[in-house]
Amino acid sequence: MQSVEDLKTRIRSLEAERMRLKNELDGLRRSAENRAISLEGDVTAMRQELNELREILGSNAKSVPFDTEQRQQASPVTTTVTEIPTKEQPLPPNPPPPPKTPLDSAMDNLSEDELKVVRILQTHDGKYPQKSIRAEAKFSWLQANRIITRLNEQGIVTFEKNGPLDTVVLAEELKTNQ
Repeated sequence: MQSVEDLKTRIRSLEAERMRLKNELDGLRRSAENRAISLEGDVTAMRQELNELREILGSNAKSVPFDTEQRQQASPVTTTVTEIPTKEQPLPPNPPPPPKTPLDSAMDNLSEDELKVVRILQTHDGKYPQKSIRAEAKFSWLQANRIITRLNEQGIVTFEKNGPLDTVVLAEELKTNQ
């Protein structure tokens, strides 16, 4: 039989382990929710691209039946079959991509955290206090400061002084890219 002190120690140890596991589970749940949100965005973008491609291909595109059971078993594959063009059916010319501005090139090379800051600014009409960005993005003060400084060096954001607060302002070219 265990002594009272041994039982107290064991109970404290189990309670601490339970709390640690609960915190770990909460973190994993949040990660899973974020992953689901991200995947939903990817799926929506893929559906839009699929519809655009169907429009572009017009009568040359044939849908392949794809029922729910196949959807659950299948790996991600394209569900559109295109006929091979013959001499009578030349490929439509591809329009050249719009020229990239230096700002577009800079946006292509941003980290996830930098993109997060840009998206936050876009949702707030391109202007938002640095303190609020830090809170909304859940960054530490130092992390937010470093990210915003890098964006400033690339010309993606600028600063405005409003008394003791710094307001971060998004470059004009990016305010409309939502």
